[in-house]
Amino acid sequence: MLSNVTALEVSKYIYAADELGRRSGLHLAMGDNFEEYVGITRRIAGKVPTFPSFRPDCADLQSGTAFWIIGRDRDGKVAYVQAMRLDDLSNTSLAEHLGSLRAWFADPNLKAGPGSSFSCYAPSARRITGLVAY
Repeated sequence: MLSNVTALEVSKYIYAADELGRRSGLHLAMGDNFEEYVGITRRIAGKVPTFPSFRPDCADLQSGTAFWIIGRDRDGKVAYVQAMRLDDLSNTSLAEHLGSLRAWFADPNLKAGPGSSFSCYAPSARRITGLVAY
């Protein structure tokens, strides 16, 4: 976080954004139970299946490192879904992390299909390390 921005200021911004959404008919809910998230997203007509990186049967989604947000309209219908996770890549780069398939699977040997691979050719991905949010 920027040193000139306080947690209180960020909280006020989030509150104001939530209030604006509510006045517009969008009600947001947030959680870290990814079984619930997958259940919600599975019922959305036309939505592609939730990626393994946000499925608890595939990924290590520990509380405090991953969360989701669901937005519902006035009728309670899901209008918005988003998930986020934070990976500590202090000892590797984003390119290596993606190449190892650990961006999607806690244990690629158990969950990824035989011969599965991924290559990241973005030069900047080799320089991205530390805490990375996806």
